[in-house]
Amino acid sequence: MSRNYKVQNRFLFHTNIKIKIPEDYYTETVFDELYGILEDVNEKYNSYSENSFIDRINKNNGNFVEVNEEMIEILEKVVHFSDIMNGEYDITIMPLIKLWGFYKKSDVRIPEKEEIDEIRKLIDYKKIIIDRERKRVKIDAGQEIITGSFIKSYAVDKLVKEMKRRGIDDAIVNAGGSSIVAVNQMPEDEWIIGVENPEKENISEKNAENLINKESTLNNENRIVIALERIADALEIIANNKTHSKNIKKDNGSSTTINKNEINNPLDNPRYIEEFLEQKGICIKFVPEINSEINEVLYTLSSFMGNNYSKISAVYKAIKSKLSTGESVRIYMRNFTQEEIGYSCQFCHNLYKLTFLSYYKYLKSPKYQIIAAPNRIPLVINFLTGHWLECYVVNEIEELIKKLNINKETSFLLNPQIILPNGDDFELDVLFSVEEDIYWIESKTSDYHHYLEKYSKMAKLLSSEKVHPFLILTDVPQQTCNKLSNLFGMEVLNIENFSELMFKELKPYKTIHNTEEITNSEID
Repeated sequence: MSRNYKVQNRFLFHTNIKIKIPEDYYTETVFDELYGILEDVNEKYNSYSENSFIDRINKNNGNFVEVNEEMIEILEKVVHFSDIMNGEYDITIMPLIKLWGFYKKSDVRIPEKEEIDEIRKLIDYKKIIIDRERKRVKIDAGQEIITGSFIKSYAVDKLVKEMKRRGIDDAIVNAGGSSIVAVNQMPEDEWIIGVENPEKENISEKNAENLINKESTLNNENRIVIALERIADALEIIANNKTHSKNIKKDNGSSTTINKNEINNPLDNPRYIEEFLEQKGICIKFVPEINSEINEVLYTLSSFMGNNYSKISAVYKAIKSKLSTGESVRIYMRNFTQEEIGYSCQFCHNLYKLTFLSYYKYLKSPKYQIIAAPNRIPLVINFLTGHWLECYVVNEIEELIKKLNINKETSFLLNPQIILPNGDDFELDVLFSVEEDIYWIESKTSDYHHYLEKYSKMAKLLSSEKVHPFLILTDVPQQTCNKLSNLFGMEVLNIENFSELMFKELKPYKTIHNTEEITNSEID
């Protein structure tokens, strides 16, 4: 007898986890409750999760850390497995993993033998002290535990136990392909598992789809490939929509495509800014190359974010908080206005369309929840941690220049890395000039406090009646910004006031198209 099933995918433990259960057992909350078990394990016992028991043990190495009963049981089992394998399996290997750069965003490198030998002294699971009576754990100074080898499987096992307790007798849990559990209490074999023949190279796409659910088994590498493919598709659409473009030759002989209306692009010719910096004893070390097509995609997204920040800020900050792990976050929106819900959903949809999110789902009334997980791609991380605000600033300025029809000489310098007169390195966000006036703009979406002194010193170094320094902040009331302005010698603005003030700054440069103002000599 055939059965109908309910299926859901969510992103946890750096992978897509798929749960499939019979429709008979489906309730409105069942998936939330089942995934809640996985989320609980991830939050409490994953070494990658901030403030988990393991994270606390690692950060306080050399000292006892209070834990719960379950943490004790997990570590005792892991130590037992290490004993069985004579130490070939060892969860204190984290320092060695970090040494090679195989951790989060670290750069991979080949360490020297002496470095390896020194770090290997820290690798010893037997130095894990488990005090069951007092419920506390201690590792040696310098040691760290990594849970990646077992924590996902442990979470899945715990989930399956809960399924069986509920009487669910027919289910599949696919945790990224590496951990798959089938639950079946039927007397006959109901689950067919296909194993691809490694010797057979030409397998049809159709057969491949029958062997494995691709969406649920994507590893990090595959997700990155798909993300890049989607971004490439978006860029192709933009390119196809462009009109009146032509090829021109640069000085180096290479060709690029530009719009005929952008030949006098303000992003060109930043020489005036460079000369001014040289006069101040500042050397430009490096200026990143600009990919105009990618920037067009990012500017569109950043413009939406900047213009609607107050409506999407809660969702944005929740997603941003998971960038380091790529895990899913659940945003409850019962107290949101309908406008905030609408803009938040549109924001997430835009991110998902560009594959900035690996997972996105909106649960309508009565739940009003967004579940989302960011992709841990460098482009995504860089953009969402703050580059979007820089893009928004540049885009707004360019729009104001067009709106005011400013035909004065303008130029931009974006993200230049500079060397100060004292030899220190420094990176600026945005420099742009109109005639002889230079505008220096920094932007921050997070903790800005420890930057203020730096910016204040930089403002003094650039001090000139022709230099106008600005700091753009999010989530800071304008009243607080005004106080900061008085303290640090630069104009501090919140994001909502930026466009208005910059309009006032640039308005004097407005070009007036009025024939009555043209003199006879100019006509001649």
